[in-house]
Amino acid sequence: MDLGNVGIDEVAVSIMLSSMALIVAGRALDSLGIPGGRVLWDRVVNAKENWKKYTVRSFIETSHWVGMLVAMSPYGVIISFLVGTVTSMLSIISWAYLSSKIDNLLPKKAVLSVPKDLQQCPRSSVLFLLWPLAVTTYKIMEHTTQTALAIALCGYSFLIIGDTLSKLDSFSLYGAILLDRAFNVVHNWTKHPLRSTCELSVWSATIYCTHDFGFFVCIHAATAAAVGVILFNSLKLSWGRKSIEEPLATTPTGPVYKDPHNRRIRTQVESQQRIGVRGNWYDVSEFVKYHPGGDVLKEFHGKDATLQFEAFHNPRLIDRYTPVGTYAYKMTDPLEAEFLELLNTMWETAWFDVPMQWYIGKAAFCAGLFAAAVYGVLYGGESVVYNRIMPGVCLGLFWQQSGFLAHDLMHNSIFNDRKKDQAHGWFWGNVCMGLSGTWWRDEHFEHHFFTNTVVEGVGCADPQQFEQGVFMQDMMLKEFLPHEWCRFVVKLQAYTFLPIMFLIGRFGICIASYTMQHGAKEWAGIAVHWVWVIALLSNVPLYHALSIWYIAATVQGLLALQLCLSHYDKSFKEKEAVKSEWVRRQATVIKDISCPWYLDWVHGGLNYHIVHHLMPRLPRARFREAHQLIYKLLKKHDVKPDIEPFSTATGSILTHLSRLSSKA
Repeated sequence: MDLGNVGIDEVAVSIMLSSMALIVAGRALDSLGIPGGRVLWDRVVNAKENWKKYTVRSFIETSHWVGMLVAMSPYGVIISFLVGTVTSMLSIISWAYLSSKIDNLLPKKAVLSVPKDLQQCPRSSVLFLLWPLAVTTYKIMEHTTQTALAIALCGYSFLIIGDTLSKLDSFSLYGAILLDRAFNVVHNWTKHPLRSTCELSVWSATIYCTHDFGFFVCIHAATAAAVGVILFNSLKLSWGRKSIEEPLATTPTGPVYKDPHNRRIRTQVESQQRIGVRGNWYDVSEFVKYHPGGDVLKEFHGKDATLQFEAFHNPRLIDRYTPVGTYAYKMTDPLEAEFLELLNTMWETAWFDVPMQWYIGKAAFCAGLFAAAVYGVLYGGESVVYNRIMPGVCLGLFWQQSGFLAHDLMHNSIFNDRKKDQAHGWFWGNVCMGLSGTWWRDEHFEHHFFTNTVVEGVGCADPQQFEQGVFMQDMMLKEFLPHEWCRFVVKLQAYTFLPIMFLIGRFGICIASYTMQHGAKEWAGIAVHWVWVIALLSNVPLYHALSIWYIAATVQGLLALQLCLSHYDKSFKEKEAVKSEWVRRQATVIKDISCPWYLDWVHGGLNYHIVHHLMPRLPRARFREAHQLIYKLLKKHDVKPDIEPFSTATGSILTHLSRLSSKA
């Protein structure tokens, strides 16, 4: 907009109309018993007294009001008057509200040394003091007013977000952190200069990068960036779950606690540090901290874990260890006994040895998708199809297929060599897909062992099948909805499920990874991922680059749906009750997806989900053959596997979520 063409008469008319509107709004709201009405009325009618007693506060509010009127003047008197009036109302009411709540909300870490007049306003006046001055320089250059107003409104949005979060039990800590950044500026810059510089830089850079996309895009992007970087610097988020450090309730089997780097709930028997496999006890008290699969061993202290051990390991592995005792071992369920026989036969007949040409072919396919994405970015020309949609789709499929390879490798199902598998898994997961392979492995193994389970009074024991406060796929999860507003969100889950999966699935899984992963190697891989993504997309304009990335993120959202498709309409069970089961339990809580062989690559093996859960080490290349053997075994013992086409399975989940939403 051309601010040089703003006439003083238009501004004067807007100010007059806006003043009258504030008086009318104040009277109307006050007559309805709304507290904000009296505040508005007081600001206008007692203007002289307010300027004498609260000079700085009045100056700030008036500057924002006049600044918005001036900024909107090029769009006409009506637009200027309406926007300016609404802005002024929000400014006045938000200041009054924060002033009344400030002493109860904020940690008193530092007292700012400010003039007496400023002490009569909320302490955040320090943040806003210079911004109205920038508004008055609107004629200097085109973006000055927009930038100044964006900064001011970002500040208000930031405070409102902090104040709102501070009132929610599960998020009160996050709100206190945001409010602390705003009101204890001097203390934070003095004690944490590097952190403060980092946060301010991210915020400022976001304003700079987004101001060309429009005023309100700039405001929202900058506010989100500020909130995100501050919380990222301060917390390892638990996303509404109980705090990691919080002591949890205990069960009859022993103490319950949460892993400090994950969302896993762990139960254990402290008195018996041994696990049973085929009638022999093995002491794992010293081994558990070195166990490549994590401390899930603690769940089976004092228990027979034959089925779980042999599902995840070569049966000959146990021969390396010396038993410390024996117990009476008998497989009472004929289905479980026949499954173990089948599993041992498959190990002996090289079913678990993947053909290397298969892995090379999958790697070449991923490389082809990546090359197509690069070609589209660099040489796509002017066509939207070739310079945005095609590279976006190829990049999204590259992420999805890289995720499938990382999944295979983190299960040690390619090389049967843990170090080599996990090194390749780090490349495909961290570097290519942008997610921590180790974080995924820790959560995913827990998901295999305790699919769709809960610990009563504590939480969901399957970290990959419950997004607390967003979805509720079983009535056993209702008690873990933290707030009433979560129940409202759940009531809409049948309508929000697919949009969330596709539109923000990439964001959700990245946030989960980045806030829970640990280790320099993991972060190094993530850093390399973002370096190549930024280097690739920096070859096109920013808006162009963002559109490609978001198309890719939406395509990769198919993976988020695939991860839920086999479990979301299946029942939950108490965690302790499933430790003695394996085959029957897995067949009960899993749905397979039927599709022709030439579409197996789209599903990455997840369409044969029962096979994968029962034999996590089996290479994906063998799934279609093993699928026939497992189904034959299940039907022999009157266990009916659930299998549906992709579209039917998606419809089944939506129907299931709709039915449960009415009970939230």
